[in-house]
Amino acid sequence: MMATEIKRIGRNGIRFLKADYYDESLYGLRTTVVIKYSLFDLSHIKVYLTNGKFLCIATRMESLNPLANYTDNVKDIEDLKQRIKQQQRLEHQTIKAYLSEFKKENGCLPTFDEPDYEEYQSIKERTQDYPLLEDKKSSKKIFKNNYERYEFLKQKEDLSPEESAWVSEYETTDEYTLIYKND
Repeated sequence: MMATEIKRIGRNGIRFLKADYYDESLYGLRTTVVIKYSLFDLSHIKVYLTNGKFLCIATRMESLNPLANYTDNVKDIEDLKQRIKQQQRLEHQTIKAYLSEFKKENGCLPTFDEPDYEEYQSIKERTQDYPLLEDKKSSKKIFKNNYERYEFLKQKEDLSPEESAWVSEYETTDEYTLIYKND
């Protein structure tokens, strides 16, 4: 008798009992599935779609050393290389299948024309006369604290009414007294 459980396919396959189970047919899927397993043999699980259709038999994957690139252990490095090659092969197969389906539907691959340089120049010439709108928020200077803002405004020659009000307000604070009056 096999037990069943509902699981979700992640980037490393199906996570079950603190182990990852993977098969190539799970590549690219991110859906909920039903798994069937035997507690006497956890080396593989059977994977079914939620509608009951059989998907694959996923085998238990050995966990990789997270520092495989930085260790001198040859086995860890080879395991990592094999997983990367498998991932690249599956990506290549997916792209190849997509392109072949696209060709079947449309008869050819999409082509993109190079931009028309003359049209670009004419648009550029027409828009040169328009002044650029400046974002008022980006022209404001951002300060880490009130002290920096005060120092900046003191060096500025012409202050706006808001800035003058802020300076006079700041000069009444305890921070101003501690920094400038204790000297």
